[in-house]
Amino acid sequence: MTCVRSPGRTARFLMLVLLLMAVGCGRREPQPSDSKSAAGTAEGTAAAASPAAEAAALDQGPRAAEAMEAVAPLAATGQMLFDAKGCTGCHTFGESDTAPDLRGVASRRTAAWLRRQILEPEWMAEHDSLTRAMVEHYGVPMADLDVSTDEAAALLHFLVREDAGP
Repeated sequence: MTCVRSPGRTARFLMLVLLLMAVGCGRREPQPSDSKSAAGTAEGTAAAASPAAEAAALDQGPRAAEAMEAVAPLAATGQMLFDAKGCTGCHTFGESDTAPDLRGVASRRTAAWLRRQILEPEWMAEHDSLTRAMVEHYGVPMADLDVSTDEAAALLHFLVREDAGP
């Protein structure tokens, strides 16, 4: 199936992404309407369970690299965010001594798990056994970089693209 997009729509989309990036550069206070978990996702369906069960449910199902295809503009935005948010201070795509190696991470984890890890690393460190094991191994939890849901989506597309290779 071929998807035809008008050049104007693509330009508006890219402008929106750039605007979101500019707005996202500063820290902001969370708003009551901000919801990092969406209904209908693994996060939403597991919400009624205990936090540990909710965390375990996040990594059930197809891996992110199997379930989604990287969208090039989002992956490019995710790569810029990866640098701008300081992810490169700890993470690499190869061998890393300071944080989990991200090479192949989209093949090892579900999109729901990765999204929650990016959006709420402190919650994951408290409730997810995989994250707790990584904190124990590396000696430091992942920093909360105040990533928006749109930024998390772009970062996820970047991770999927990196898994696919050149």
